[in-house]
This record gives sequence, C-alpha cells and structure tokens, in this order.
Amino acid sequence: MAHSLNLLTSDQLSSPDDLFQFALAELQLGVKKSAHPFHLVSFSTCANNIPDVRTVVSRGINEHLSHVRIHSDNRSQKINQLQSNKNVALLYYSVQQKLQVRLHGSAHVVSHEDTLSNHFNFSSLHSNLCYAFPIAPGSPIQQQTKEAAYDNINVSTFDAFESDAR
Repeated sequence: MAHSLNLLTSDQLSSPDDLFQFALAELQLGVKKSAHPFHLVSFSTCANNIPDVRTVVSRGINEHLSHVRIHSDNRSQKINQLQSNKNVALLYYSVQQKLQVRLHGSAHVVSHEDTLSNHFNFSSLHSNLCYAFPIAPGSPIQQQTKEAAYDNINVSTFDAFESDAR
C-alpha cells in the first residue's frame, strides 16, 4: 500500500525552522514507512579519492538531524571504505514533495556486540535475511544459498556536521 505524503504549503512556512521541522518529521517517518520516499537514501563514501554512491535503507535518525543509522553487510566494500575514510554524504529526495535533504558527516562503524545484537534482534526477519547469503555484496552470484545472517550484519552511525536544513 502506498504511503500518503504530507505536502508542505507556503502558508505553513513562517520561518526556516518550519521547513527544518517538516523535513525532520518526514525523515523520521521514512525510517518507519517503507513506502515513504525517505526510506531509501543515497549514501556516498570515497575510495581512492573516487566517490562511491549506493542506495541504503534509513534505519534511524535523531530529532536534531545530527545522527543517522544504516545497516550494512560486513563484507561490503562500503565497510572497508568507511574504515579508511570516514567522510560520507547522504541524500534524501522526494519527487512528490519536491524536498531534498543533504547531509555531510563522519561515519562510525559500530563494533559493540550488544549494540549490534540489539539492532539485529529488533529488525524484521525480511531485513535480516538480506545478510544471509554466502556471497559478499558486489560479488557475481553463481547460485542462491543462505547462511547465518547475524555474522554478516553491521551497523554504521553517522554524525552530521553540515546539512542544507541549517
């Protein structure tokens, strides 16, 4: 079922903070609603001074738009890239709302076992199955088989130091 989007009208904007609060509410809604355009975010890392961008699922965002969470496969190139260069950019865009939010910041690969376990256990079975294949992301697939998903999940957090919103 498609998600009904909130549309912002000019009479709702009396200050830049009104736009920030609207964007923040939509970003937080995108974490919860898979049909929302902010559920998916373009996530850019850098490898050997070459930008590398991919689409990831937004898994969490705080009320100050300063802390974002995504989940990744430990075997993905993005984890290696984050370990060598923590600078990242995220781009959320809603065609219907004509709203774009860009964030730049520093990523942190979470290694604390309790934190990883908590995020894994509170994710849906469907989400956890994304990490259950024996072949690393980006590798050619010869056949489809499964393995224990938990060994492959990784959580990365992101602290924004710049955004278009403020």
